Amino acid sequence: MQRFETVKKVAEGSYGVVYLCHDKQEKNVRVAIKVFLQANSNPQIFKSAMREAEILQLCKGHPNIVQIQHAYRSESGRAYIVLEYLPKTVSCIISDFSGNGGLPLPLVWTLLRQLLQALRFLHKQQIVHRDLKPANLMVTDSQVLKVIDFGLSRQCRPHHDVLTDYVQ
Repeated sequence: MQRFETVKKVAEGSYGVVYLCHDKQEKNVRVAIKVFLQANSNPQIFKSAMREAEILQLCKGHPNIVQIQHAYRSESGRAYIVLEYLPKTVSCIISDFSGNGGLPLPLVWTLLRQLLQALRFLHKQQIVHRDLKPANLMVTDSQVLKVIDFGLSRQCRPHHDVLTDYVQ
């Protein structure tokens, strides 16, 4: 999509790559674009990308869940999810404080409260994340925690869905 200019690769996973990009149509707006590289040749990866986009749409507006801007499929068949850009993982923050006696207690409580708010919302929507870890928790410059990476997530509706029992 010509609307975005790639700045750098920020993450890589089993299904694809996440890039930091500038939005050419909106000045000073940075986004993260998750590219599902094999979605054009692997129907399972495409299905996973669409499921993630659908779950993110259900979470739109929650302050502690990464916000989706849009999702699309290119002419080549690759799937893309355009997300708000978030600068730091909780993993990085933990590392930053590792030599200084650990995270300050007020910061721990602030982040934990926000994580619990996100989980309460997800569970009310019957969404199970299934991959919560410090690397999938991002923090804005103003210390707002946001849950990311809904690739393994599922919406569990009792008596409707049969889920696999395999989780990484």
